[in-house]
Amino acid sequence: MIKKCLLFLLLLFVVGSVSAVPDYTIDETDFENTTHIGTYDVFVFINESGEYNVTADFVNTSYLDHKIVIMIKDTENVVLNCNDNWINAPSTGLNHAVYIINSTNVTVKNLKSDWSSVECIHIENVNNTVIEDSEITSKNRGISIFNVEDCGIIGNKITSTEYNSDTRGIYLMGNVINSTITENNITSNFTGIYIGSSSENNVISANTINSTSQGMQLVGSKNNLISGCNIYSIDGYTLTLTDSENNLISGCNVTTPDDYGVYLGNSDNTSIINSTVNAATNTIDLNSDNCTVMGSTIRADQYSGLEVSYTGNNIIDCTIYAQYEALTLSGSDNNVSNCTLTGNHELVSLSGSDNNILRSNMWATTYNALTVGGTYQNVIDCTITAQNNTLYVNGQNIEINGSDINSNDIAVKCISASYWNRIYLNNINGSVDNQGPSNYFTSKNEVNYTYAGKNYTGILGNYWYLYDEEDAVIENGTWNIPYVININTNDSKPLAGPWDKDTNSIFGKIEYDDGKIHLTQADFATGLYIINKTGIYVLEENINSSMGIAIDSDNVTIDGNGFYMNTSGVSTFMGSYENITIKNLGLNCDNGLNLANADNVTISSCVFLVTNAGIVADGENIVISSCNFTGIDNGWGINIISMQNGTITGCKFNNLMIGINTQGESAIGNCTITYNEFIENSWGLNLNGEYNWIYLNNFESNTWANFNYDSTFTNYFHSPVLTYKYDGVVYEGRLGNYYVGEELGTSVLGIFDKPYGIVPLIPR
Repeated sequence: MIKKCLLFLLLLFVVGSVSAVPDYTIDETDFENTTHIGTYDVFVFINESGEYNVTADFVNTSYLDHKIVIMIKDTENVVLNCNDNWINAPSTGLNHAVYIINSTNVTVKNLKSDWSSVECIHIENVNNTVIEDSEITSKNRGISIFNVEDCGIIGNKITSTEYNSDTRGIYLMGNVINSTITENNITSNFTGIYIGSSSENNVISANTINSTSQGMQLVGSKNNLISGCNIYSIDGYTLTLTDSENNLISGCNVTTPDDYGVYLGNSDNTSIINSTVNAATNTIDLNSDNCTVMGSTIRADQYSGLEVSYTGNNIIDCTIYAQYEALTLSGSDNNVSNCTLTGNHELVSLSGSDNNILRSNMWATTYNALTVGGTYQNVIDCTITAQNNTLYVNGQNIEINGSDINSNDIAVKCISASYWNRIYLNNINGSVDNQGPSNYFTSKNEVNYTYAGKNYTGILGNYWYLYDEEDAVIENGTWNIPYVININTNDSKPLAGPWDKDTNSIFGKIEYDDGKIHLTQADFATGLYIINKTGIYVLEENINSSMGIAIDSDNVTIDGNGFYMNTSGVSTFMGSYENITIKNLGLNCDNGLNLANADNVTISSCVFLVTNAGIVADGENIVISSCNFTGIDNGWGINIISMQNGTITGCKFNNLMIGINTQGESAIGNCTITYNEFIENSWGLNLNGEYNWIYLNNFESNTWANFNYDSTFTNYFHSPVLTYKYDGVVYEGRLGNYYVGEELGTSVLGIFDKPYGIVPLIPR
């Protein structure tokens, strides 16, 4: 029988104050006989509050039929600690290792069970009940839950072995409310987790599921959160939602080598956020309205990455790959924005639908990056690339604008069934095959725009890379000779420069008469601007370029004019160069200035927002002055490959990994580093070289060290003899550096009497 003892706690000095806590032990004798309760024969029956400790295994070698090993019924405040003891038995019919019903605040933990019956643990009509830290193997259902609130299934290892549709690792039979299923490891020969009808406001998080057929299935349930789960299914349909609204799937990895990674059927207002989904085909099949797929990576090894058949859905900031049909929109009023879609051919299709909006980047390695059918579709601000038939139009009343369309052959093909479509304000690199009778290549209404620094209003067409009318004249940013598409169709307002959708401007050049070369974004249409002749080059606006400026000439001056180079900066090309000046330039890119094999270089009054290196210097007679280096992602302010007879002065280095770094044992020699500030870096200086003068610099709050230990051996951390004024009196002598916050003794004539000491590699 269950052994019970009362632990009496006598509260000293308080007469008559006694507290009793019931403590129960379940041992092998409790598993010898059964009591008939309801329709079951029960070995251990718990209907009183208390902590129950199992001290023996239940191992029954005879077949059980309609039996329960431990039943908890009509009670509250029960803890059943199985202490890693096993409940094992062969069985036929319906049997349970643990059965909890009509109870509140029950915890079952540390159970091990190899249960060959249909269901190992059954929970029904309970509140605040937890199953945790247990290892359960069952024939069909590991844990079944029905009509419960505020329950938890936490940190369990669950295995369900039989292959049939009734096999489920965790089975929420229905009406499960405000419960948590987290950090479980589930292996199932059919479904991992099944969430049944009217189950609401549950959190399913951080579970690992390996299943044969269905990883996780929701049917008729809503307002649940599924987060951080790893879900794998061999036979596909890895995560399915049917008739389940307002659920959120966040941060999950869903994988199958078969079809259907995620299937949403009649499950409106569902969101898939920041998740990764992989399948052979039909990676996500969205047959629901008003859903959101955002920040997710979707991959189909064969075809059909994401298929959207219903209306009002939003696909945002996703990366989608399939060999073909990465995205298919057959529903209406959907929005696809800021996505990257890649594959082989027939990449994106809008067909049999209307009023969809597409704002994304598409790249097909062969043909048909985008096929647009249906009516009243909007393709806006896209980048679309393929070798041939990049944009294939077979619908009506479609508007395509603000996009870059690239092809080695035909960029736009409009078949004969396409008409009343309008294509304008695009940058089109390739030819057009227009077979439709009434397609237009200019805007319907006048557009407000900027060209060469002036504002205009007018009808605009497209920018054509193949435009070659030698006699054409620019009129307010458009050529005065139309671009001929075929005998019946032309672009009457071809743009004189690429269209910039971000600024509503046509890249154009203002004519200057000062002998300088003035650079605007239009000069970077192909990505890289090469300086191959002597001259003064002046920026007239911020430059966003993936390749930046390459210097391939001597005697070059680049005046940033206060503007920034973003994404990519300035570098020398492939030779050796001299007499280069760079000034007044902002650089917001990985490597701001990469000046290899460059002598007699002057860099002044520049601003560096550093993610990797502000300046990479390699040459003689380099002067860097009055520059500001700020670490965005640590990085190095100046990285010296080699510098001889150089000067770094008047600069500020802040929030960097290293302010000035050198590579190689003698990377820097006979240089002067003076009047600089090194503030809140990991290291101020890392110098490998000799005969360098480092003086009159300020070092403050550098986390690891102001400079490396080796740099003190063959360099001078003081000035040559110079004249200076202190406290109104003029003196002559040598001066070192200023170390903010260092205790260096007493100042005599402005100089501390204690040398600055260095502790190598130890943070101060």
